[in-house]
Amino acid sequence: MKTKIPCAMIKDIMPTYLDELTSRETNEMIEEHLKECEACSKLFADMKEPKTDEMEENKETVEIDFLKKNRKRSERILKISVLIAVVGLFIGLMAPLFVKHELSCEEINLDLTVGNVTIDNEYVEDGLLSLTARAYGSYGISRIDFLEENGIVTIKVTGARDRIFTEPVYMAMYNPAHTIKEVRLGDSILWKDGITVSQDTLRSYQTAHPYVGDHVKNGETLSALKVSDTLGGYTMELHTKEEPYGMTIALKKPVEEEKESYLNRYMGFAACNCMALIDNLSYVNFQYEVAGETREIEWDLEKANRLLGKPVKEYGESEIALESLKWDYWK
Repeated sequence: MKTKIPCAMIKDIMPTYLDELTSRETNEMIEEHLKECEACSKLFADMKEPKTDEMEENKETVEIDFLKKNRKRSERILKISVLIAVVGLFIGLMAPLFVKHELSCEEINLDLTVGNVTIDNEYVEDGLLSLTARAYGSYGISRIDFLEENGIVTIKVTGARDRIFTEPVYMAMYNPAHTIKEVRLGDSILWKDGITVSQDTLRSYQTAHPYVGDHVKNGETLSALKVSDTLGGYTMELHTKEEPYGMTIALKKPVEEEKESYLNRYMGFAACNCMALIDNLSYVNFQYEVAGETREIEWDLEKANRLLGKPVKEYGESEIALESLKWDYWK
């Protein structure tokens, strides 16, 4: 007769049996007991296969934990991406403001004074440079450099659009090592032979061009000479079918009688400048109305040469020459 094994003993060793850690003899004993004991057999079945509800609950818990972690990770990635995009946009917008740029005479206004100094106990007529630079528009000035070579001092004005490290007005001084022959801003002459070139003259000189048939360039020259500022609106007619080539400037508004004399003088000054700056231009006519009467002022090469005392075309050879036209005309 076989000895009946107590259920309590079977329950104690059942986990080890499930993990397949018991001996063959013990396995046979347990299996024989399970065939005869309904309670232990049911317990074994429950231990062997967890309840579906419990499995589903565990599965849902794992999925929820995964989704929470994934959402937090996605939120972090999104925040970092937005931050990077904002920083990138900020840098993209701000960086151009701090880009250094060598300013031209169109972007600055220069007040230049060339004084007298003593170098090595020797009196030098042309010496200390005093410079005040004012930036136009959105630019500011960060520094001014002077380069001296063979008596020519070249000024370099550096600026940017930021208002943190630049100034709208910048003052600088330079004491040269030798007697100055010329002072330049880039390729433009600012001072030579005791003559300082004004900003107006410098801008006018930079509009010089070879053909009066270039309507746009003509407009730039007239704008630099401030024709519209002085005379008001106008229309321009070009005569380029045959030589001599010329232009007619017709004023849109009548001229006041008390201002006619002065404006006639200014028209002559503008005409001389145009003939000096436009290589193949031979005459300039101004048409206007005063007291209901249409009048015309005519300037040609012969008239200009006679007034100035030398060929008007020579004044277009350099900035200094064009500056001297101002003194020779208004003397």
